[in-house]
Amino acid sequence: MLHPRSHQDRFQALQQGNTDGARIYASNAIRKKSEALNLLRLSSRIDAVASRVETAVTMRQVTGNMTSVVRGMDRAMESMNLDRVRLALTPSHLY
Repeated sequence: MLHPRSHQDRFQALQQGNTDGARIYASNAIRKKSEALNLLRLSSRIDAVASRVETAVTMRQVTGNMTSVVRGMDRAMESMNLDRVRLALTPSHLY
């Protein structure tokens, strides 16, 4: 939204016949509007990057948790007798 003061200044300059002044005020208003749109685009990009970083951090944590779970499972499997594990997992009616 254009600043009301710049609109008033532009209108007042036109009423006084100061077309150069009115052009300057209009040019400033257009520049400010363009700056605002560029900042909005930049804000959107920054939000997207922040979201990607947050996802990457979460995935790193999940990967770390999975790594520790797999290590724990490896240790458990090493301490078990694999024949017992096979027997426990196989239906007894097959023997």
